[in-house]
Amino acid sequence: MRRSGVRPPSAPPIEPMPESIEVVQAIQASRKQLWAALTEPAHLAGWQADNAAGSLRTQRLRLGWPTLGVETELRVVEVENEARLVLSSGRSVVAFTLESERLRLTHDGLQGRDEVEGVRSSWQVALSLLDHYLKHHFAESRTVHWAITPAEVSAEAAHVFFTDPQALNAWLTQATQGIGAAGSECSMRLKSGDQLHGMVLANTANRDVAITWREREDSVLVFRTLPSPFVAGERILALSWSHWNCSGDDESMQCHFVSAMSTLKQTLTRRGTA
Repeated sequence: MRRSGVRPPSAPPIEPMPESIEVVQAIQASRKQLWAALTEPAHLAGWQADNAAGSLRTQRLRLGWPTLGVETELRVVEVENEARLVLSSGRSVVAFTLESERLRLTHDGLQGRDEVEGVRSSWQVALSLLDHYLKHHFAESRTVHWAITPAEVSAEAAHVFFTDPQALNAWLTQATQGIGAAGSECSMRLKSGDQLHGMVLANTANRDVAITWREREDSVLVFRTLPSPFVAGERILALSWSHWNCSGDDESMQCHFVSAMSTLKQTLTRRGTA
């Protein structure tokens, strides 16, 4: 007999299966230096987080990006001195394996295409910055300046404005040949009048870009697109400038980057880019 007004219980939503990624980075440094860069807070702040604390002894490492309002605590799961390090946070598990002249990273527990591709890109940029730190700035103190803005734009469209010559000229540069593949040279004149010559450290498909800046003591500019934690369909566009003991007018250049990001948002809004 059917009972009116009674609905059968709905099935719980099906969670997507966790996925994993692997990123391999060539490293030109001793294992001792690489291990220090992966495990000691002073060195982690030289390439990965804006600040870091904790230790292997306490089995906790804490990484922070204050400007982005992000902080994460990592639990040390496995340690094989100068060979392997495994860290976890929530459902994510990250393993670093030190091999001959390279570092192999695996990240397990990711869900959804956007997270998988975004995390893959983030690690490609981070590990290229790690290699640059080990080559040119090991044990030097890093300062990071951020310029960020929300925008209704896809990651793919944002990447065009990070790499295409005409799109770059719309917000950041006076003249440039654009930004090519990792390992290629890049050259541009910023709207501030400053010259930038350097090398492309990373250029991930439809995502993020990292380039060096030789005129500013081999500092690094990173262009990133991050999912917004507040608005669906919106992304956070970020430009970070990392420098190590760099001389010069930091405040003036920081103002220039903040202004450039504001111009980028206005340009995207006028063009309705999505």
